[in-house]
Amino acid sequence: AFNNTLDTEAPACNPRHGMNDETQRCEPCADGERQHDNHCEQCPENSYQYGDECRPCPDGAEADAGATECLCPEGSIWNGMGSTCEPCDEDEYERDGVCKTCPRGAKASPGSTECTCPTGSEWDEELEICNPPSCLSYTDCSEMGECVFCKKAPGVNEGICHRCETREWIQATGTQYFDPDLTTNLYNNIEAKFASTDISQDRCWFWGVNYNDPETGYSRSQISYSVSTFLGFGGSGGYTTRTGSSFWPVFDENPHIFVMKNKEFKIDGTKVWTSGSAWNGGPSVKTGIFAIFGSSGNFVVPAKAKMWYFKAYLGSALVADYCPAVDDEDNIGIYDQVNHIMHYNKGSGTFGISAN
Repeated sequence: AFNNTLDTEAPACNPRHGMNDETQRCEPCADGERQHDNHCEQCPENSYQYGDECRPCPDGAEADAGATECLCPEGSIWNGMGSTCEPCDEDEYERDGVCKTCPRGAKASPGSTECTCPTGSEWDEELEICNPPSCLSYTDCSEMGECVFCKKAPGVNEGICHRCETREWIQATGTQYFDPDLTTNLYNNIEAKFASTDISQDRCWFWGVNYNDPETGYSRSQISYSVSTFLGFGGSGGYTTRTGSSFWPVFDENPHIFVMKNKEFKIDGTKVWTSGSAWNGGPSVKTGIFAIFGSSGNFVVPAKAKMWYFKAYLGSALVADYCPAVDDEDNIGIYDQVNHIMHYNKGSGTFGISAN
């Protein structure tokens, strides 16, 4: 009789393969498995699959059954080539098994899980950033909003990003002033909105504009708006004094717009002065706005006034635009919306500022 029985003895499978008892065929083992007794078997807990064997995790590391690598202690990552846990390098931090570089200005010792941020900034665990972030310039802060700036300590190249909130007006009471030092940007036109808060003062507010005449070398001008005196664009390095209430079309405690443009001085659109000045009659170049509300030099004017804005132009190009603002630490100042710089009080006392 014909014998149709087959030899059912299972063959020996190749490495990393195991017998499927249903099909009686050798099949590849899954990741995390090894061959054992001709079958695929998961690596036990706290071990990992390496080739066709299971190796124990190093000290301090752990793994679930069927793992291909070990879970290292915080601050370290798995090195599959060396089968070891290695700490993250200096100025790196570990997150989800990956070493990441700390953001600019932040530091970390080897094996860290977070970064140490500069003074004035804190590590945000969720966003993995220093909040507020460190900065070299405004560009590093630009994504934070419109009124933002890079605040640096004197002589320090790196600072901290800060937010600010613009306001309608700022008020000086007689001892506060700003020194924006606009000495590197040439300008020849100015527009400002001011109001006196004490018309009994001879000089109710003051802003300074220095011009240097290249022909004579004299510092040609300072500007002051007062009850009865205008210190014009002086000649021979001094001041030209213009007196008489008729010089000013309006003087009261209401806000007025002052414009120096195309060699003319206007108040609320009315021209009040053009001739008799070095600025109008000869070549001159700007060397700096040195003060708003007062002077940083020997000539100090105690201003009692409000300011809504102060703009400086080179031709039609706006090169500085100062507006009242409060920063995120409740410090009052003026924010330059062109150069993104916050200027603070150089005098004594405290500025007043509008609530909105």
